[in-house]
Order: sequence, then C-alpha cells, then structure tokens
Amino acid sequence: MKKIRLAPALLSLALVLLSFSASAFIVQDKDGTWLDCNWITNSAGESRLQCEPLVSQPPDPNP
Repeated sequence: MKKIRLAPALLSLALVLLSFSASAFIVQDKDGTWLDCNWITNSAGESRLQCEPLVSQPPDPNP
C-alpha cells in the first residue's frame, strides 16, 4: 500500500476538487506520481480508498 501525502501546492487543488465531488480527488504520492483517488462503497456499506495513476499531469493550481 502506498503512503499518500498532499503537497502544499496541491492542497488548494484538492480542496477545489473536493468541493465538486466529496468522493473524488487527486493526490501526489511520495515518489511524485499523481494519483486519481475515489472513495468506493460496497453493498455492505464498507468504504475504501482506491487510487490509480493519472494518465496525464493535473492542471497547475497556480498558473
């Protein structure tokens, strides 16, 4: 399991994304890989975080 951290510059982007969808956001792991993360809930009501590498880089939050 990869440890995930929110980079300071990414925090504003994550907050904007969270405001649009409480279950989806983008983070950067300790190796610098951008991950598209979603909360997945099964039929039993159990939730887990699922992250997959992004195909392209996310937009710069500070253009």
